[in-house]
Amino acid sequence: MSEPRPDIIYAYLQRSCRRSLSKQVKTALDETRLLMLGAQVLFGFKLNGVFQEEFANLSVASRYVDCAGQVLMAMAIRLLVAPSMQHRIVENGEDTVRIHRNAMKRGGCEVWRFKV
Repeated sequence: MSEPRPDIIYAYLQRSCRRSLSKQVKTALDETRLLMLGAQVLFGFKLNGVFQEEFANLSVASRYVDCAGQVLMAMAIRLLVAPSMQHRIVENGEDTVRIHRNAMKRGGCEVWRFKV
């Protein structure tokens, strides 16, 4: 796979810098909301597995692994909810660079937890 061309990256960065802070914050919060929806669906499916009859037949180690996965999903959901609440409560609904950076950071780092 070839490396991305620097001129394409530069053009993308110029385009994203031209967008207003309000649009960037809205996009970042919308992305975290979509990630949160996916996390909730996965959390529900994992939680449903605990109540299946075959779950009792799993080894103790497998149940602990499932429990750890459940805890990680709950933590991911908690961290994905935080930017929206911070925007509403701490920033009083104002669009700031801090909320944009926080939403992008939380959304990006929480995706790896879906792989568990």
